[in-house]
Amino acid sequence: MSPTQKQALKPLASHWDRLSEAQQRKWLALSANFATMTPAEQATLHSRMSQWAALSPQQRSQARLNF
Repeated sequence: MSPTQKQALKPLASHWDRLSEAQQRKWLALSANFATMTPAEQATLHSRMSQWAALSPQQRSQARLNF
């Protein structure tokens, strides 16, 4: 992972090893645009990542269904 990707995905660092390969690919793809985001957009993305990481697997499944 590049330093930019590590910075973009920092909120997920403690959960990274528990994510499936598909989830890791999704987050890596999302991190590709991180450097072009404004600081406010970066903060919003990090906040949402932190919220997502705090959910239980059951809550994540429910969130996916609701989306």
